[in-house]
Amino acid sequence: TEQVKLDLQEATNIEAFREGVGSDQGKSQKFWLTTTLLSLAGLAVLSATGVALYRAFAYIHVDSAAIARSFEEIISTHRGQLTNLYVKEGMTIEAGQPLFRVYDEQMAQFVAEDEARNIQQRIRDHQDDLERLQRELKLTQAEQEQAQAQLQIARSRQQEEINQLGVSKQVTEKQLAQAQARLESLETQYETAQKRLEREKFLLQEGAIAEERVDRARDHLADVEGELKTARKDVEIKKYILATINQGSFYNGERFNGNLPELKAKVAEAQETIAQTSREIAIYQQDIQEKQQKVAQLEQQYRNQDFQLPIPKLSDPEAENIFSQVYESPMDATVVQIREAAGESIQIGETLLVLQPNSERPLVDAFFTQDQAARLSIGQEAKVTSTHFPRSYEAKVVNIDRSGGLRDEIRGRYQFEGSTTRPAYVQLEILNTTPKNQNFLTPGTPLEVTIRKENFIL
Repeated sequence: TEQVKLDLQEATNIEAFREGVGSDQGKSQKFWLTTTLLSLAGLAVLSATGVALYRAFAYIHVDSAAIARSFEEIISTHRGQLTNLYVKEGMTIEAGQPLFRVYDEQMAQFVAEDEARNIQQRIRDHQDDLERLQRELKLTQAEQEQAQAQLQIARSRQQEEINQLGVSKQVTEKQLAQAQARLESLETQYETAQKRLEREKFLLQEGAIAEERVDRARDHLADVEGELKTARKDVEIKKYILATINQGSFYNGERFNGNLPELKAKVAEAQETIAQTSREIAIYQQDIQEKQQKVAQLEQQYRNQDFQLPIPKLSDPEAENIFSQVYESPMDATVVQIREAAGESIQIGETLLVLQPNSERPLVDAFFTQDQAARLSIGQEAKVTSTHFPRSYEAKVVNIDRSGGLRDEIRGRYQFEGSTTRPAYVQLEILNTTPKNQNFLTPGTPLEVTIRKENFIL
């Protein structure tokens, strides 16, 4: 009995131990299972977050898109007159084919106003030239008056010099004549004194006279010779003085005075200045007269000009004219309706033609921000989805118009100048369609477009 009790007690203890060990093992398994599930859930959340962040940064998502309408309206972006129609209803046309020409009244008015401003500016320019020419004319006239005064002074001094030179020349010529006469007399006396000395020497040799007479004859010859040298020098001086007088200076008895050549040069210079200024004055006066005529003509033109330019009549759509705009078809299409006839006045935003596109594939009209459009390019792949579609479709970009949806980019730029919110119109072509699933692609169906950004780098 005791042994049985011991065996039972031992069995009970073993069972209790086993139950305790089993309970600890179950708790440990539950803990690891829970930890594993939470880790997997965390990884899934992180992975989903990473994918979402990647798609947010690497892709452009827009919901401002829809299946393009089956009819395309050609809307006027000008205010003016419909001058020419190049198509008829029912005509099949190609992309880029001319549709009609619109005379742009705003452009014509701008050109007219610009012409008015140009005329006014030309008047101001000519008036400025007139003022400049008149200032230069006054300066030239003052220069001429100064030259005339200098000419009078130079001529007066020149005449004084001529008068003084005339008196000096007369005196010098008289003195020269006297000196030459005295020279001739002394030359005769010298020859006589030489002959007398020779005769006295002969008589002395013959013993007819005393030696004293020979000495007196020799002394007399020496005196005459000295006077002769002085007379010759005096004649040379008088000739030099006369030559100097002929060159424009005169001798007043002590020194040479006057400078007739310099005075002649001053007279010639003053005369040349007067002649030159006279020519310049004539040119200035002619230029002033021409400028005054031009100013008068421009003022008359400005008064008579109504600054309204004629409407151009150009039948050839290839002919260019800055006052008119030729609208071209944006696609291959059929002309369904012509809303306005040639010669009618039209306004900006008015529908002029209705086209039915001939595209084999459905088109999508979408609007992007300018920053988004900057990351797009023609031919870029995209994905199109909608809650109305049983599936998504592949597409590609076929047109990007960043002028705000206006086909006239120049006017679009002027109209949205300074705006930072203008949209960019993007057209896409759906690629993987069949006649069966095109039934879902009805015009106007809203879409979401997803496009991978070009040159995106992690």
